Amino acid sequence: MSTADYATEQKTGVIAFVALVVLKIVEYAVAVAMPSGSFLPIAALAVVDGWIILKYFMHMPQLWHSEE
Repeated sequence: MSTADYATEQKTGVIAFVALVVLKIVEYAVAVAMPSGSFLPIAALAVVDGWIILKYFMHMPQLWHSEE
């Protein structure tokens, strides 16, 4: 991996991490502000969190699209 590729991957990882932190703050604010029993907004935010983790940290797209 070249230095430019490494820098790009590192930047992508930092952006994904910051996005997860922001989503967790939003999840907390939504959970505190909404009445108990409202499941859908928190579930939707959790799905977005999971997608970011699978795509950028677990590299799931590479399972189907190999770089040869």
